[in-house]
Amino acid sequence: MKQLLVLTLLLLAAGTIVRAEDCQATLQGLRLPAKVKSTGQPRRVRWEQVDRTLNQLEKSLQGMECEFHFEELLKSSRTDLFFPVTNSVARLVPEASLRGVELFDSAGELLGTYEGAVPFEKTGSLQVRESYRLVSFQFKDKDGEIQYTGNRLLLDDFLMKWEQIKERVALSTLRKD
Repeated sequence: MKQLLVLTLLLLAAGTIVRAEDCQATLQGLRLPAKVKSTGQPRRVRWEQVDRTLNQLEKSLQGMECEFHFEELLKSSRTDLFFPVTNSVARLVPEASLRGVELFDSAGELLGTYEGAVPFEKTGSLQVRESYRLVSFQFKDKDGEIQYTGNRLLLDDFLMKWEQIKERVALSTLRKD
């Protein structure tokens, strides 16, 4: 109760009131948590479902201050499930939420631990003059060396265990004052 009062006072001081019910209503409007659709070996959440869920929720939260954990967005009873680290995951999930989580390749072999997001710009060809921004990430390998995933689209080349991340923050629009 005391925490709720402090949160309410902070929001009042900031001039913004977003009730927890508004955040929950947004989840309900998007029909979240969604039942996980998995594929491949090892079993993994489909990258398309991850990206669609995170991107739709981000757009729906414009002007709101909410925070959601992975298990509030996706649900699965599988304990052997892997979660893909896509460009959207690297861009939208708070770095601190994933830092230190074990990272695996697409075959389920341990690569190391997640370290943080790395933004980069990609330019078009001669026909496309505009550039666009993507976010990739870096990880610490088993030898303690920092590795960069490169300037490419991340679909499901890199995985994390669902059991390790499901209770972590997936998306937060809370101000960092």
